[in-house]
Amino acid sequence: MDENTAAPARTLSVVDVVSLMIGVVIGIGVFKTPSLVAANTGNETFFLLAWLLGGGISLIGALVGVLLTGAFFLLPARAKKNGPLY
Repeated sequence: MDENTAAPARTLSVVDVVSLMIGVVIGIGVFKTPSLVAANTGNETFFLLAWLLGGGISLIGALVGVLLTGAFFLLPARAKKNGPLY
């Protein structure tokens, strides 16, 4: 390219693109999955219970990840060299 030609800078790395694709797949699942679950439960009560159970499991998983990350950053400097607890 000529030095005088303006062009957008390439700022997305491979990790950025993979993260975007994972986000798109999860975003599509958010809109597609509830209708499948509702069709297979057959009852509004069971649908809501399944939704709440899934949300609870997701929340517990997120909290475990936060606790593991927090435990890693609260370790003394010598222990950080060896890596995280998990």
